[in-house]
Amino acid sequence: MKPRQLAAIALGAFTLFIIYGTTIPLDLQVAPDFDSVNWTPLWDSKRNRIWSIPDMVQNVLFFIPWGVFFAHATNLHRRPIVAAGLAGLAGAGLSSAVEFLQTMSPSRIASTTDVVTNGFGAMLGALGAGSVALCCARR
Repeated sequence: MKPRQLAAIALGAFTLFIIYGTTIPLDLQVAPDFDSVNWTPLWDSKRNRIWSIPDMVQNVLFFIPWGVFFAHATNLHRRPIVAAGLAGLAGAGLSSAVEFLQTMSPSRIASTTDVVTNGFGAMLGALGAGSVALCCARR
């Protein structure tokens, strides 16, 4: 199996893990509830303060491997800036889909902060994968 194929399988598996892990408990209602969404990124409007820093760091770290897999699966790891940009957008897109699912669960709180931090984590992962690939290629 080629490394790119292995990365694509890992990306798919990690994507499923993200969807599973971020929708627990899976108690979806029929209609989404957009009134409970925290729409201001990085700000907790219910507590009137910055969003939980440990939560933001956890989200960034959670999506770094996804960004690495994305960069290798798309064969963009040799172009770190392009890989980082696309991984950031794709990671934010995946996160947006998950946050939409969370609007249908009374036990979850959807947040734009999660979309921003998850996209940033994916971007960092792809940038790291690309940087390592370039460093190794020069030797």
